[in-house]
Amino acid sequence: MILQRYVLRELIAPFIISVLFFSFIMLLRQLFRIAELILEARVDLVTMSELTAIIVVTLLILTVPMGAMLGTLVGIGRLTSENEILAMRVAGISLPQIFLPVFIVAFLGSIALTWTSVSFIPNLLQRLEERQSVIEFELLTRLEPGRNYGDLAPRGADVSLFFEERGERQAGDGPYTLRMKQVALRVEGEAQQLAGAQVAGTSGPERRESVFFSERGTIIGDYETRSVRLILEDGILIPLERANPVRESSVRFEQMEHVITPRTDEERLDRIDPRTLTLNQLRGIIAVEPTGEMYADPARGRLTREWQAYLNAKTELYQRFTLPWSLLAFVLIAVPLAVELRPQAKTVAFFIAIGLFTLYYVMFTSAGALGMMNSPLTLPAYLAPNLLIGAVGLFLFWKVQRS
Repeated sequence: MILQRYVLRELIAPFIISVLFFSFIMLLRQLFRIAELILEARVDLVTMSELTAIIVVTLLILTVPMGAMLGTLVGIGRLTSENEILAMRVAGISLPQIFLPVFIVAFLGSIALTWTSVSFIPNLLQRLEERQSVIEFELLTRLEPGRNYGDLAPRGADVSLFFEERGERQAGDGPYTLRMKQVALRVEGEAQQLAGAQVAGTSGPERRESVFFSERGTIIGDYETRSVRLILEDGILIPLERANPVRESSVRFEQMEHVITPRTDEERLDRIDPRTLTLNQLRGIIAVEPTGEMYADPARGRLTREWQAYLNAKTELYQRFTLPWSLLAFVLIAVPLAVELRPQAKTVAFFIAIGLFTLYYVMFTSAGALGMMNSPLTLPAYLAPNLLIGAVGLFLFWKVQRS
């Protein structure tokens, strides 16, 4: 037992360092995706720390197995290269006796990661999504005059907003209300939504373009419905006729309302992040397979909204129960590799780990591709990486034990 505890202690430091290393690399990638939002909104240190902590915890499902692989290769590789494992075997202690606690810890860790993946991480991702939504709505009240904002478009439209100065807030204004003066708005969208001629060079549904100028404007964000309304007052509407500018005419209006970011349930059905859904919600979505056409555009392989939501939920459910067990699979193969190859140099261990990570990633993403085609081989494909790497690890361990 003393020697077994000694082996476990020798693995703790390289495991923690490896997890921190991979967490740092993946954290930078995640923060880069929301960096513009964070900088534009000028979030405070507390909010930034909260977002960072949530992201780090949600990444543990990936970084812990990766850290266990690299940490095992480095830690056991050092023990092997310094003949400590050999000394234990000469003393009559077999490899299964030496490494049984390591395998048990990996097994228990996989169970813990499965619980984390199924129950804990979805709640954190919901919290992260909510915090990002709050930041987005807070950003609406911080739009600066004299700048052109071209990223306020709803789905299927192109919107550009400009205003010269802020207006005074009034009694009854909500927390996500911005009043503006001298507003210009250009909107390009589907023909049934706008007046004007068809936009040249566009494909698909007919699109039209209009320009609005108004003395006053108000942006009202409704966080509960995740919608944003733009109200223009005392202005003119000009439906553009690019093919024949002479035919352009203006229409005066006292008040006009435009929804900038509508997010109805129907429109967001295929945009819901399945990682934020609970286990019961995922099961509810996949309980009944859609009966309609699978592809909205067969030539491009574009799924319909119903099939997109169904397959996203199905693959997410499989991932939650298979990805955590990569921890056990990686440890099973890392132990015999470390004993046999003796990767004393950390770079050697690192490249071995990267090679195995790449193999696992290719197999796992291939399973996801099968899942989005509704293949009956999806579940076996998700199980295959863990079973293959674990089986190879057990075989190598058996060979090393016999040598």
